Amino acid sequence: MGTYPSHARGHATLDPKNPGAWATCDRCGCRYDHRSLSWQFEWQGNQLVNLRILVCRRCLDLANEQLRTYSVPPDPIPINDPRPDMSYEGQPPVSVTTVAGGGLLLAADPNRTSVDFALPPSFGLFINPNGAAAVPNQPGTTFYAPGSAYTANDAAAEPAIYYYTTIPGMVIVIQTQG
Repeated sequence: MGTYPSHARGHATLDPKNPGAWATCDRCGCRYDHRSLSWQFEWQGNQLVNLRILVCRRCLDLANEQLRTYSVPPDPIPINDPRPDMSYEGQPPVSVTTVAGGGLLLAADPNRTSVDFALPPSFGLFINPNGAAAVPNQPGTTFYAPGSAYTANDAAAEPAIYYYTTIPGMVIVIQTQG
């Protein structure tokens, strides 16, 4: 019958009638019965992976859910022939194709409460929202860079809006309300 060494530290038991192996915890270094140690697991991707570390109950960490990969659900199946709801906008959009030089984007309308449109990302435009012709360097004419947006509300949306460009064929979709 063996004896427990006096210099050993740990929680291992010695039972001559039911012998069992001893092992050392890989984290704290204490001696335990081998059967009381557990494997340490960690999330890697979408599965738990054994780190091949035997640890005691005090040193055992729960697998950190932040290391688990999140699986994004699939997009919903689109419907055939969708029809966007334009009732909240008041009126359907107006599509204007520019010509070289200048022209009218929108006629004056005292009932109009808002105007909103975005310029194509590759074309800039001179706009005069004061009802006068849009000519570069004229007071009231502003250059809107490619990809920018024009918005006017309340009384600012009522007068005629003119444009000036050297690029024909630019299509601008204008949303109005009122």
